Amino acid sequence: LYPLADTEGKVQLVSDLIHVIDGYGFIEEYLLDPKINEIMINSQSNGYIEKDGLFIPITFNSTQEELLRICQKIAWEVGTRFDKASPIVDAWLKDGSRFHAVMPPISPNGICVTIRKFVKHNISLTDFCTLEQQNYLSNVVAQKKSI
Repeated sequence: LYPLADTEGKVQLVSDLIHVIDGYGFIEEYLLDPKINEIMINSQSNGYIEKDGLFIPITFNSTQEELLRICQKIAWEVGTRFDKASPIVDAWLKDGSRFHAVMPPISPNGICVTIRKFVKHNISLTDFCTLEQQNYLSNVVAQKKSI
């Protein structure tokens, strides 16, 4: 799995261990990528990410037990549970991302997870409006008109 004869393999092994022990396992790499806005996990081995506005299928090596452990860790961090008696969890991660998970019987095919990440910078009118639109909106707000 990890070619320990080379330095890169050792670094990857240590990184993966840190993600499992201190982070959110195989989900961590997607959480750390600033270009990913959403993570959707449909089973223990596949899902989708939204990156740069595109939905990209992903596969990973995981088990339902590992996914359950990650979800239970997140639930515990926010003071709730995720088990057969409480098969739905909604939470906010430390970085402000929204986390939602369901398990059987709510989701008959296994645990499903969605994580919505939010932009880390303030959005301004210049990000999505022309100068003419910016002026119009600024005038409407200044005049306290209904939009």
